[in-house]
Amino acid sequence: MRRNTTDYISLMSHALGKTPDSRHKLIQTFNDAGRALVNAHPWSWRTRAAVTVLVEAGIPYANLPEDFGEVVSITVGTAQSYAVVQTSLADLARRRSGGQYDALCLFVAFEGGYDGPTDEDGVETNRMQLHPTQTTARDDITIDYRVKWVDMDESRGERVPLIPRDWERALVMFARSFAVDTENQISPYENEALFGPSGEIQRLLILDAGRQTNYGRPLANVLSTGRGSYYPHRRVSR
Repeated sequence: MRRNTTDYISLMSHALGKTPDSRHKLIQTFNDAGRALVNAHPWSWRTRAAVTVLVEAGIPYANLPEDFGEVVSITVGTAQSYAVVQTSLADLARRRSGGQYDALCLFVAFEGGYDGPTDEDGVETNRMQLHPTQTTARDDITIDYRVKWVDMDESRGERVPLIPRDWERALVMFARSFAVDTENQISPYENEALFGPSGEIQRLLILDAGRQTNYGRPLANVLSTGRGSYYPHRRVSR
């Protein structure tokens, strides 16, 4: 049975051996631990491939999945005669304000990911900004992207973090260590959360490398081998 959010919080309380300080919110510490584990390495399971981005007519952006962290590559349907060009948010804003338009190019920039903006309810928003705004809906753009940690909420204690089963033990270790660290205000240089579970991280690195080999995936960073380009102003191959 998979561990849910309530299970992790309970294990963190067990590590403390007492009721946590009123200023210590275990759910926040749990999310800190989850982010640390997910970002510890570009794990192979973090890559989502060929995800369709739905573009609506008259809207200057397209919504991205909740777990979007960063784009790896963009692909456009082979039937199209135009190019999609990834650029920065600053460059896209300049093109919009200056009215710059290229009928053969669709400029896109990604916002959100690891440090995305939030809406009026405090929920992070992940979007692919577009220029020019499309006059018709389209579903011919797909992206490969790397997932991020999605924050858990105590009000949904039954929710299971989106990590593979083999990574659950590491998350337990991180969460418990982070809880003790935060409660006791341990210096970062003495932080067991950084050094205690290192053996488990090494085990997962070996496991992950084996999975990539078994399924024919490159051992190199996917950013260096993916389709298209992560960098601004470079055209994406179709």
